[in-house]
Amino acid sequence: MSHSFKSIALVGNALDLRVAECMLNLTGHLHARGLAPLIDPGVGLAFAPGSVVPCPEQAFATRADLIVAIGGGRHPALRGTPRGRRYGGRCSESTAGGWGSSRM
Repeated sequence: MSHSFKSIALVGNALDLRVAECMLNLTGHLHARGLAPLIDPGVGLAFAPGSVVPCPEQAFATRADLIVAIGGGRHPALRGTPRGRRYGGRCSESTAGGWGSSRM
């Protein structure tokens, strides 16, 4: 089954250098494919001009087709979103130690 996401939001604690590096790299990867992810303006990273769409985190759940949480823990922007129900019944999380398994 193929999914096409037109609007992707990135969240994470950009004060963690590993998360910041991942956000910058993933933004570049998406931009090269014609996508500009939604990023909260308060993140404080130097993204390439035109590579992101500024959007407050509070609007991610309504504006994004996919929210990518980078780092460990459950990000506040994802609170209120049932795990495993929003995207086809499965939800995987990435942590600094690698990809986690589905959690329902």
